[in-house]
Amino acid sequence: MSHLSALIASLGCDDPDFSVGRRPGGGRSSAVLALISEERNDIVLTRRPLSLRHHAGQVALPGGRAENTDETIVDTALREAHEEVGLDRRLVTVRGVLPTAHVLDALLDRGGWSRPWDRERMVEIPEGYLGARRLPEGTTPNDIP
Repeated sequence: MSHLSALIASLGCDDPDFSVGRRPGGGRSSAVLALISEERNDIVLTRRPLSLRHHAGQVALPGGRAENTDETIVDTALREAHEEVGLDRRLVTVRGVLPTAHVLDALLDRGGWSRPWDRERMVEIPEGYLGARRLPEGTTPNDIP
């Protein structure tokens, strides 16, 4: 089993009733894309512009709100990733979809979405940081790419 296949398998859920804050009805559909490079074992994140009134400077997975032109939630995730980091959806193999979750914003804040020309804000996190319970000794938040 490849490293990427093992990572994907670890995200699976055997419980068909798995839910993370799921709420029946209401809310807005949106999607994020966990874009994992098979060659480098990195995951792509974006940093929201500091100029935003809400969520400025926050690091996030590429994603956003579903639009009427999106046929599926996967279409939403791929479209948003194209808008935010220039991803060519023809080069993507979708390996799975996690269960739907209702996400609450715990802050008194409203989201803003990245502009397509803000690609310099793309952040790639080395695989070693993803599962680490502790950062290497001497590491500060500014040392994390």
